[in-house]
Amino acid sequence: MTLVVKSTLAAALLLAYLAVKVWYFHSLWIETTDLAFFAKRFVRDAAFMAAWVAAWSWLSWQISGHARVLAHLCITLTAGLFETLVVAVALPWLFFALAWPWPHGLSDLNRAALILGVGLLQWRIAHPRFGLRQAIQWLALLAVALGLTLLLIWAERNDNESLTHLPFEPNIYPPQWIASPSQDLDPALKSLWGGGQSVAKPGW
Repeated sequence: MTLVVKSTLAAALLLAYLAVKVWYFHSLWIETTDLAFFAKRFVRDAAFMAAWVAAWSWLSWQISGHARVLAHLCITLTAGLFETLVVAVALPWLFFALAWPWPHGLSDLNRAALILGVGLLQWRIAHPRFGLRQAIQWLALLAVALGLTLLLIWAERNDNESLTHLPFEPNIYPPQWIASPSQDLDPALKSLWGGGQSVAKPGW
């Protein structure tokens, strides 16, 4: 594949990614009118993807002597399109249409699997001589990453589990953060509402 074709493909994927992101924010976050919110999300995603491409390009250059920036950029943009259209939109709507319960943490698990799969593909590009040793290293990294993701999902679910029990505050906040109501709260309310007795109003 020539340099011109790679550059054209990268530019087309970049425009498609930006268009899909604008559509995604406009359709699913239509109630949000703060432009700073959209700018922050765009900057965050762009910074992550730029750092990802730069890291893999540097690793490719260190291993094989070729950065292969356009190849890593095309793969990253394709993964971004897949994450937005499939992981963030199509898959949740499929569960909704079939009335299936959405498992807790499934989005995080899907994104972790996507990142690991894309990373494996880019590792193959960075290391042309991908052999048994590299496969074992990647499987070890895969096990650690998925284990950490599952641990994070379990921790979030454990924290949210307290919301199903009453009272809410003792299950969410440490005891030293919980302030008891003042003793004069009830008298103040009674005084505010006239002690529970109807008060005659002038002219009635």
